[in-house]
Amino acid sequence: MPMHTIQWKSRQIGKDTTMRVWVPDGAPPYATIYLLHGLGGDSSTWMRFHRLERLLEGRGQPLVVMPDADRSFYANDPRSGGLAYEDYVASEVREYVEQVFPVLHERRSRACVGLSMGGYGALLLALDHADLFGVAASISGSTYFGHDMTGRHEDDDVGMLGRALVRECNDLFSLSAGLEQAPALRISCGRQDHLYDTNLAFHQHLTERRVPHLWVEHEGDHSYATWDMQVPLAIEWAIGQMGAS
Repeated sequence: MPMHTIQWKSRQIGKDTTMRVWVPDGAPPYATIYLLHGLGGDSSTWMRFHRLERLLEGRGQPLVVMPDADRSFYANDPRSGGLAYEDYVASEVREYVEQVFPVLHERRSRACVGLSMGGYGALLLALDHADLFGVAASISGSTYFGHDMTGRHEDDDVGMLGRALVRECNDLFSLSAGLEQAPALRISCGRQDHLYDTNLAFHQHLTERRVPHLWVEHEGDHSYATWDMQVPLAIEWAIGQMGAS
């Protein structure tokens, strides 16, 4: 199961960056999972902390793409000099992967799975590009990012980015209203997680608006001990939704 490390200068964000692509042993064409790291992580996080091979063992044969996203929350930063990470993943990364690797190009064969910051990113990409991504799973996701920036990151770079975002393009609550073609959604969070209340609020919002989704609440806080249990479950669900298992 080869791992490719791709270092390039992105035309979309105008900087040198890295992504990693894990190619399965099975016969192509493959469904694709975009694994989105959390705040403080990078494309190597999934190997260093989550043992990617273990995550995927016995769970079908998807190709897995792991881009670097710095502290961007996978959003298009509208400020002067801001970088368009949402466009980078949805367009440049996806197009490169689909030109170079033998993957399926159907919407239902593309999934976004993310953790914390990456949970917001997975939902953002799938809701804002529902024509491209048919499946999204958020694990301990920052569902209030771009919606209400009071609290934990109010006075740091994350809070400043969240307040600068264009509301209708980045607020998950707004994006999930009135979708014509909703992706399959899974939202999970631990009851002891500091993001539990905001995840519960997003689940309630989706329920009130009759947006189909799977809500999973469980024991655990915002830590690797919790994620070691929950990340494999989210990946297994995503593969099942894509029909790749």
